[in-house]
Amino acid sequence: MAQFNSIYCSEQIEVPNHLPGILKAFTKEVIRFNPPDQIAFAKGYFTSLCDGRIDEFLAEAMSGSVNFQFQAEAALYEEYAEGRVAGVAVADIVARTRKQEPAVSDPNQNVAETKTESAADQAQPTQARTDPKHEFYGTWEAVEAAKAEFLTKEPYTININGVDVNLHHNSAKVEKHSNCMSNHLTEELYNKLKAKLTSNGVTLDKCIRTGIENPGHPAIKTVGLVAGDVESYEAFAELFDPVISERHGGYGPDAKHPSDMNPEGIKDPTVIDANYVISTRIRSGRSIKGVPLPPSCNKEERRKIENVVTKALTNFDGELAGEYYPLAGSQSYAPKPGGMTPEEEEKLREEHFLFQEPDSTLLISGDMHRDWPDARGCFHNNDKNCVVWVNEEDHLRIISMEMGADIKNVFSRFSSLCAEVEKVVTGEGYSFAHSEHLGYILTCPSNLGTGLRASMMVKLPNLGKLPEFKEMAKEMGIQIRGSAGVDSGVDSGVFDLSNSDRLGKSEVQLVNIMIDGVAKLIDKEKELEAAAAGS
Repeated sequence: MAQFNSIYCSEQIEVPNHLPGILKAFTKEVIRFNPPDQIAFAKGYFTSLCDGRIDEFLAEAMSGSVNFQFQAEAALYEEYAEGRVAGVAVADIVARTRKQEPAVSDPNQNVAETKTESAADQAQPTQARTDPKHEFYGTWEAVEAAKAEFLTKEPYTININGVDVNLHHNSAKVEKHSNCMSNHLTEELYNKLKAKLTSNGVTLDKCIRTGIENPGHPAIKTVGLVAGDVESYEAFAELFDPVISERHGGYGPDAKHPSDMNPEGIKDPTVIDANYVISTRIRSGRSIKGVPLPPSCNKEERRKIENVVTKALTNFDGELAGEYYPLAGSQSYAPKPGGMTPEEEEKLREEHFLFQEPDSTLLISGDMHRDWPDARGCFHNNDKNCVVWVNEEDHLRIISMEMGADIKNVFSRFSSLCAEVEKVVTGEGYSFAHSEHLGYILTCPSNLGTGLRASMMVKLPNLGKLPEFKEMAKEMGIQIRGSAGVDSGVDSGVFDLSNSDRLGKSEVQLVNIMIDGVAKLIDKEKELEAAAAGS
């Protein structure tokens, strides 16, 4: 390091203005002391800062009682290269300083997990992630060849945890790709973005693979694009932004997403005739910031999610108190080695509390079936009206439900459940992935914003037969599914009605839109009933 003239006060030291405050302060001390071993000095400086004794450290350094005349061990150089000092991520300290939050002052606080988040946010890898594989194409010709292959690929079977799953990537026999991703990915854009990496080593190839291997759906507009981590939305914004705009009705790259989880804002649900409603359900997803999302996370990272979240789920009391059930065969959850019994698992599925093995080509192409069933499971409370899925399509899927039409009660429970899980996640040094622009950040762009789907199972046997039924509902902001999902028939006259929007409107707004729409559709059903009775 170059030698400097004597420094007597901080005003003599010139530090670039663009540096965060914490790095400006550190830089000044490095210049002032001019330590022979800068890495050793950095270790002492940031360790003392995190322990709340920085003034004592600087006083010792000034008196000469601290010896920096040693060669740092190889492990310390490795820590420094990875952006870590004494087990605490420098980037995390910087992030807290920017938010004017205090540095960690409790020396007993577990900061190992915080280190993972900030290192992932800041470090820039030189190669793509290999667990799982993240490089598939490399050239535009290879992209086009893969698209052609999956347009004509014959059905096949894979085995997931002893279950044979039949897959067909183009069962509707569409002639060309029609998903949102394929509408916006050009040769020029692919070549521009293909070499980019996020700090977790996520590639463009990884994000587009699900859309390359799944051409589209005739009934709904599929996205064809997933995020391997939170950073994917920024690193590959030139593709994600137009896809998000198409999927979310023109939502722009500078738009800001509102959030409102206050149940008091929910309209009086008695405007809905409950005689026509079978059940009510609200679900959303949450991602843990700093850990790759399900398409990209490895076994260890998936287990970390389960470990952090179950600390919340297993300590609920009151109406949220319940139990966590790891999937049968999972060895990741110490209190239940081997997971639940196959009989318990089947019962939960029959009761619609548990997801299936991945049987969708979208999930398989996204590599979300890896290591199944390890570190997957579900929690439900004793009353069986709230559920949390762990490590399915998203890190968390949070669900509140009950029979009948009291959507306000369902939303209140949902809001409490989200808040209680977040409280523990934050206490463990993590946070939910959220931004002012995208709201809650999830794997699929279709679920950005609120990620919220408020739905009711409604009996509409007459209205459901009208050809204009779906268009009528669409104008009210309502999405219609058959009682057994998107592709199910409508012979039963029972429909799953939900809000169609996710992004750009708050949770309360979306629930109120659903309430208004369902009430109007039921009123229309009554008119048809009366007309039929009069004839």
